[in-house]
Amino acid sequence: MHKSLILLSVFLIACASTWKDKVYKKDKEFILKGRYSYQAFSLGRKGGEYEDVIENLRDEIEKDPEIFDIIVETYFEIYHPPFRYHITMIDRERNKLIIRYFARFLRRKIYAGIGVQFVYSLKDKKMEKVYVDLIPLE
Repeated sequence: MHKSLILLSVFLIACASTWKDKVYKKDKEFILKGRYSYQAFSLGRKGGEYEDVIENLRDEIEKDPEIFDIIVETYFEIYHPPFRYHITMIDRERNKLIIRYFARFLRRKIYAGIGVQFVYSLKDKKMEKVYVDLIPLE
């Protein structure tokens, strides 16, 4: 009994898909074209009470910079400069953190750049969605 429980646990862990697996598979149910549509407010530069969570998420995201290429390529066939962290916002009503990155286009005509938003559920402690979209000049 004990041995089969261990094997089942190992199997379930091995089958569990990480958010990065979904990105590498270009999962269009996970990577969405557009922007987070609910109201969210800036947490400022440090992130207040969420500073440690934000720092850990940014480390996880930024240690694998090619994920930005994969996210962009899911919907767009364009060259983009490197992404830089922009801001973290919170949707308190839905208990989500939205971590935004931005890549500014060098020769702007219609778009300022491209944005990627990582939506993290504070309740479930997991990355839920990634949004990618062209950002128009304002």
